[in-house]
Amino acid sequence: MPNIKPSTPHSSPPTTLSKRPFSVTILVITVLIFTSLNALRMITAFRSQAFLAELPYAIPIGYLIITGALWTLIGLALVSGLFLGLRWSSTLLKWVTGLYTVYYWVEHLFVTEPGTLVTRWPFTLGLNLALMILVFGVLSRPNSREFLARRIIVE
Repeated sequence: MPNIKPSTPHSSPPTTLSKRPFSVTILVITVLIFTSLNALRMITAFRSQAFLAELPYAIPIGYLIITGALWTLIGLALVSGLFLGLRWSSTLLKWVTGLYTVYYWVEHLFVTEPGTLVTRWPFTLGLNLALMILVFGVLSRPNSREFLARRIIVE
């Protein structure tokens, strides 16, 4: 089994590394929810191909499967990085939050039925802004930045 040590010379042993802040745990749970929803999208599209092919929508089933798989893989990487407090997870989460926001709005405005967003766009926009405030707010907190700034080196 490899010996895991913090990279800084004056850090405490791995057994006493700083505890994950509650706010980071909330981020992990939030990312896990989005990851699960995309995994469900992928699995449902894959298992229901015959049913989806009969529907009058012009959304390719492969698109649903590929985008679900892509966001699931990205989400799993983020969940593990945030959970372990790895340095790259903070930067990746910022980028993914922006990219997922653009992806979501482009998909709902141009790919799925554009008319369905007309009545619920204020709620959707409010939820999107609340999630962005959550992500960037948590990542700007000193205890979160400290936790997410460590790097583990495996020797």
